[in-house]
Formats: sequence, structure tokens, C-alpha cells
Amino acid sequence: MSKFIEKLEAISRKESSPIGFGARAAAQKSGSMLVVAALTNTDPAAAQVAEQGGADAALIPLGILHREREGLEATMSAFTSGPRGVLVDYATAEEAAELNEMDLDFLVFRADRTPAAVLGLENMGKVLEIDTSLSDSHIRATDAMAVDAMLVSEYMGHGIAYNVDLVLVLSRLAMLTQKPILLLAPTVPSADELKSFRDAGVKALLLAVDAETRPEDISSLKKAIEDLPPPARGKRRHAEALLPLPQQRALEPPEEEEE
Repeated sequence: MSKFIEKLEAISRKESSPIGFGARAAAQKSGSMLVVAALTNTDPAAAQVAEQGGADAALIPLGILHREREGLEATMSAFTSGPRGVLVDYATAEEAAELNEMDLDFLVFRADRTPAAVLGLENMGKVLEIDTSLSDSHIRATDAMAVDAMLVSEYMGHGIAYNVDLVLVLSRLAMLTQKPILLLAPTVPSADELKSFRDAGVKALLLAVDAETRPEDISSLKKAIEDLPPPARGKRRHAEALLPLPQQRALEPPEEEEE
């Protein structure tokens, strides 16, 4: 299984565990969101920044595989401390199969630019770059798909990246699907913004990183996440918390043990 997806699922399990206050506070210190270095291009220097900053994973953008394979492999070699993923703008079924055989941990793709054969890949985690304008029923349908997480990458609102509209969009997704939610962060969010994203259901931040980024920007973001206060007790963001149980199941008496 994808190591990156395992990390996402571990965070989800930690937040949903019914633990005491002391253990809850201690667990929070391990970080309630992952920090992924979203490289702006296939650049080994940017990957080294991600390595030095302690990013939990690195995401490498890819255009056309046969033209950029050498750069992709060099960038992969520069980040060895965590899972490495690739963001494809478009890929044929053959290119996706080739990526599946490389030492990559996860794949990020758009539904309208990716062949359905990608859903059958077994070696990589699959992250869907979601169109947040989809209807509720379409978003709920992702729970039945062979994808492991969803990425929100578009800017929300009136030219302001981190506004209330974005938080509303994230909260809506978290209520409609069980998939972990990732958020692309073009700039380092403030502590209050981080708390809003965490409380809205975000499990990983993808921070834009290039060769000019300071490793301290990554490490300080991880520290800011660790220092967030624990979420309010009883907060649940998934749709199952909002929908009543089917009446038949709700009225069924517990089975009696045979004597």
C-alpha cells in the first residue's frame, strides 16, 4: 500500500479515536496535517529543499513522460526521506502504467484528463484533483471509486486564496465523502488559517516549493501544525455523522445470545 496514503489514514484514525485529554493533547503534537512539498517543476534543487525542510512527502509535476523522464528521475533521487508522488496534467494509459512501475508512491490526476485504466493501478496511491463545482451526488460517488484521497487545488472566492468560501468548500467535501482531503497552499498559511483548514477536514497541505524556498518555511509550517490546539471534542465532518441510520437498522433489537 502507498506509504503516503497510510500516513493520511493514520491521521484520520488518530483524530477519531476516543482518547482522554492527556493522550489527546500528546497525539496532537505529532501533527494533525501532513506537509507535502509540491514542487513547481522537475528540479532536483527544489527536491533538496523539501528534504532539508523535513517534508512528509514530495509531489513532482510531470508534463510528457518521454520528454521529462530524466528530469523526473533526477528529482526523485534528490528526495529520499519520504514518499514521492507525481502530478500529471495528462497521461495515456501506457504512460500511467509506466509510472506505476517506477519508484513512485502516489499519483495525482484530474478526472477529465485521465484514462479510466489509472483506477486499476496497484502500486501507487491515487489522489483525485477534484472539481469542487460537482454536484453532491457526484462527490458522494467518489467513495465508490478506487481513489484514496482528494486534492483541492483551485483558488476560491474573489482572488483571495484563503477566505471563508474556501473553508465552506472544504467543509462541504468533508461532509460528503470519506476520502482524506488535501489542499494546495501557494503560500504559508497563518496559524488561524491552519486551524480553519484542520477543522474543515484537511489532512494534508501541499506547500508550493521551488529552489528559492527556504527549508525553514517547511519546518516552521510543520511546527505550527504541531502547535495547533486540539480540535473541539465531538466535531465530526463526514457525511455519516449527518445522515440518520436506515430505519430498519435503527429499530433492530440486539440479538440475544443462545443459552
